[in-house]
Amino acid sequence: MIILIPGPSVLFVMSRGIALGKNSAIATAFGNSLGTFVNVLVLAVGLGPIIEQYPVVLMIIRYLGAAYLVYLGIETIRTRRKVALNVLNEEDQGLLKVIRQGAIVGITNPKTIVFFAAVLPQFVVTKYGYLWLQLLLLGLVFCILGFSFDSGYGLAAGLLRDWFTREPKRLAQLSATGGSMIVALGIAVVMGWF
Repeated sequence: MIILIPGPSVLFVMSRGIALGKNSAIATAFGNSLGTFVNVLVLAVGLGPIIEQYPVVLMIIRYLGAAYLVYLGIETIRTRRKVALNVLNEEDQGLLKVIRQGAIVGITNPKTIVFFAAVLPQFVVTKYGYLWLQLLLLGLVFCILGFSFDSGYGLAAGLLRDWFTREPKRLAQLSATGGSMIVALGIAVVMGWF
């Protein structure tokens, strides 16, 4: 029996879908994919192995990412009533801001850096040359697939939120739940569970 446990990016996108809605979930997934692609670029230019050799750098990145998740979760909980009042106009949430937040989470995910440094080079064919280009293309495929799946989960969470929109108080509680999930995710990252 295989049990699929969603990764941190899926949980983050779902919690944003619950807290802010479908458009924000997709914007978060897009931003996360952009941030992840930054890690691909870092690997492609040769910095991935260097970062991997210095565990202190990865630890700093992990703690910065976890702190940012906790901050986002607390802000979501703090603004839950405002979100409930603005439920009919998702654009008020500032989708560019949501994309930027998703990108920061994607960039500061240390497991992604390690994953790319350890796994992507295994699929590079040295006799074809252009190793950096091969790494970029492999990373791009990963980012596109991640965006597709994360968006699907985020849309599902956003649809659940839409069901709650009939009663703002209930929506505020749901938004607080999404914020709590983000805080828990940040704590899980610090603990090394992700």
